[in-house]
Amino acid sequence: MVMGLILALYGVTTLTAATWTRQRIKLTSEEWSRWGEALESCRGDLLERMAQGESVGALADEQERVSGVPRLVTLRYIIQIGREAAP
Repeated sequence: MVMGLILALYGVTTLTAATWTRQRIKLTSEEWSRWGEALESCRGDLLERMAQGESVGALADEQERVSGVPRLVTLRYIIQIGREAAP
């Protein structure tokens, strides 16, 4: 009985964490309004450089330096690109 309760609590905690993560990883409409144009303009370059094995952290740092897009916004954008490409 106790083991069942522990497993149920673990399951609820895991589902809650996964849902929260999925929601937080998406770009907000405010971020799209502010940074969307800059991100879309470099999309091809990001994809090419990722295909060549360049780290996404380095790409996000460079994007912040060059265009001012915050590192976390670029990282979430890269995740979004990956989700769109997944079957």
